[in-house]
Parts: sequence; C-alpha cells; structure tokens
Amino acid sequence: MKLLVDLVGILKRLGLGRRKDKSKEKVSKIAICPACEKSIVEKVPSSISGWLVPHQYYCPKCGYIGPIYLEIEVEKEGE
Repeated sequence: MKLLVDLVGILKRLGLGRRKDKSKEKVSKIAICPACEKSIVEKVPSSISGWLVPHQYYCPKCGYIGPIYLEIEVEKEGE
C-alpha cells in the first residue's frame, strides 16, 4: 500500500495525476499529414470505412492516402 501512495505522490509532482475533463478546456484538435507534416488532412468518404476497414485520410498537399494521421491539440485563442 505504501508503494501505491508513493507512486501517486510522484505522479502528482510530475503533473500526471488525474486528467482534467477535456470538454471543459478550450482545446482544438488539428489533423496533420504524417508524410509532409502539413495540417490539411481530410477524411476520405466511403460507405464501408469505419465498419469493415479503418477510415482513410487524404492530404491534398502531398497526395498521401492512408489510415494514419497525426493529431495535435492546441488551445483556442480569444475564448
């Protein structure tokens, strides 16, 4: 039990304790292309995506098409 209490103390000091409710924070998510690292990734519409196969994403800048994209959280300004 002491080990658990010590671990919780360490996590709190590192700021890794309980996470805040993201719905209350002013955060926006941006999709980034994994190939060219530009923020213009779009979801490719398909009748079976997400059901039989993963969603596909497209980058018009470099032509990347694939199921993987990067997501960055940024704070919204002016709210």
